[in-house]
Amino acid sequence: MLYHLQVRHSRLCSIEENNLELLPLLDECASIPEETPDFAKLSNHLCRFPEVILSTTEKAETVPISSLSYRVISPHWQSYTSGEG
Repeated sequence: MLYHLQVRHSRLCSIEENNLELLPLLDECASIPEETPDFAKLSNHLCRFPEVILSTTEKAETVPISSLSYRVISPHWQSYTSGEG
């Protein structure tokens, strides 16, 4: 289980490191366009993060955290591979 969590953490760190030029834009951003469907999905998944982590550790399951990680990373990966990211 810990291995899968470390892999997901590494992937998220890699996304951040490979997009350092975007970090200042995030700092300057006064608001996030909450009306977009992708934002709503991401927000819902991130709100569940503490619950999923607790459940995963209590039950020694890796599937919930893997699924949540995929849902969080997937929109970014799709925009990256399509040339939008």
